[in-house]
Amino acid sequence: MSAAVSDSLSLDALLTLIFVCVLCSAAAWQYFFSARRTQSAVADELLAEEQASKNPAAEGDEESLLHVGKNQFDFSGEAGTLGLYRPALRIAFLRRIGMYPWFGALIACILRFLVIPITAPVSATVAVAIVGLAIGYLVREAAKRNQASLWERRCLFCLPLTMERLVMGVQAGLDLLAALSVILKDEEETPTNDPILELLGIVMKLTESGLPFEHALREVGQRVRITSIRHVFTHLAIAHREGGELVMPLKELSDATQTMYQETIEEEIAKLPVKATLPLLCTFAGLIICFITSPLIQVIMMTADASSNLK
Repeated sequence: MSAAVSDSLSLDALLTLIFVCVLCSAAAWQYFFSARRTQSAVADELLAEEQASKNPAAEGDEESLLHVGKNQFDFSGEAGTLGLYRPALRIAFLRRIGMYPWFGALIACILRFLVIPITAPVSATVAVAIVGLAIGYLVREAAKRNQASLWERRCLFCLPLTMERLVMGVQAGLDLLAALSVILKDEEETPTNDPILELLGIVMKLTESGLPFEHALREVGQRVRITSIRHVFTHLAIAHREGGELVMPLKELSDATQTMYQETIEEEIAKLPVKATLPLLCTFAGLIICFITSPLIQVIMMTADASSNLK
């Protein structure tokens, strides 16, 4: 009987080790091989580059992939809404957050080995790993939402500043393209990580590759999911196409973007009291419990003494 029990325990320990090794192998595969492109995807990209080089104006199709010379900008999928339209940044971010569920499962297994002996049934390890996977998945989705929120806030913050720089360039006597070229040159010399200037840099690269400036603005603008950026790019395209006096329209557009950003901040400030309600409720509940604990203990002790005296 004891031999059968020991064999069962050793079998459970072996299955647990095999399960952990499988988790580690899956995590390694996720990190090293999941970001690789398939052969069909590489062939499609090469064909798209060849068509774009033959007909630059055909770059502005309905797809979300832009080829500008040797550079490639992908606005498609969920990563495009996170501001990750450069392949290197996209692959690095997706690879990093893709590891979160596996890290959650492995950390849960480590904690299980610290609390429960390794000879415990393998079902306990599987259950703990599933819980770790679920927690890692929730952390991954939270990281995506955080990245999207940070990118959108950064865009809304930099949009009025970029428009002011364009207005100052036009007021100095430059046309729209020349003012934008000067701003982008300053950005290359002193990087500020401005996402609006990065998008405008893509527009300038499309323009230099042969696509008209107005069409380049529209093509990049329609691939960005933020409404204010689309609005600004559309107005810039109209201003460049119509010509004439540019200072006043650009000044009004700059004021509109600044007002939009101010309204966004005021809306977030108005939501703060609602977000603080639950923490304040928990805080006051804890204070009330702390205040009434001592009197309740005294009442309980007095009741116990009185009942013992009566006996």
